[in-house]
Amino acid sequence: MNIKKTKTKTKLVFVLYLLVIFCITLLPLKLKMNLNNISYHGIYANGNFNPLFTITKIIEKLQYTTDVSIFEPVVTNFVPNVLLYVPLAFVLMFSFKTKYTLSRIVVIAFSMSLITQLLQLFTVMVGMTYGRVFDIEDIIANIIGSVLGYALLYGLNVHKKWLSTVFK
Repeated sequence: MNIKKTKTKTKLVFVLYLLVIFCITLLPLKLKMNLNNISYHGIYANGNFNPLFTITKIIEKLQYTTDVSIFEPVVTNFVPNVLLYVPLAFVLMFSFKTKYTLSRIVVIAFSMSLITQLLQLFTVMVGMTYGRVFDIEDIIANIIGSVLGYALLYGLNVHKKWLSTVFK
């Protein structure tokens, strides 16, 4: 296969990954502008800037209930945000054939996540969307996901090297 075609295909994978992130995090957009301040799960349209908001609420509720539904924000928000960024290290390394360090992956994940959150904040402020808010916990979850993806990739690489020495 032609090297130029391979590079194009791997960069296309990266663009598709960015498109998936965009679709999941910013859509649907409304065409009609509305400047009303909306509320979504107790977080107002201006967002959640407290990195301990969810965990604090869970701890408060744990004091007077044993209902497992209090973990619903973790399952419906935190875990999907972690999973969304797990592929980042794979996509970057295979798309650009560059060795990425963990710190570089974290900086890229932080930057992508921050841009996404700022776009969410902007679209809510101008009334283009609803149910999307700036959430610092999403940035934390995205970084955790990228670190897990890097660790998985690193672990697979180490395992591959170990297997190649065992089965020589």
